[in-house]
Amino acid sequence: MLDGQRLPANEAVLANVALASALQLGKSHAATGVHPMAPTFWSAAAIAEMRKGVSGTKFVTAGVLGWDLEIRN
Repeated sequence: MLDGQRLPANEAVLANVALASALQLGKSHAATGVHPMAPTFWSAAAIAEMRKGVSGTKFVTAGVLGWDLEIRN
């Protein structure tokens, strides 16, 4: 938050996804029209922080699996 307070993970994800969407920071998937990057990236980042960090491999794997699932649904 702007005042330095931390939000719970679920609220932080919502705020980050809303900001990323407003700034159009995510790529869209042409065939489906969805924007899978923002929700999956920020969710993975929040979970990694809650777990006190994860390896880069696990973080990227979680992001790729999230993108794949979002595009398929």
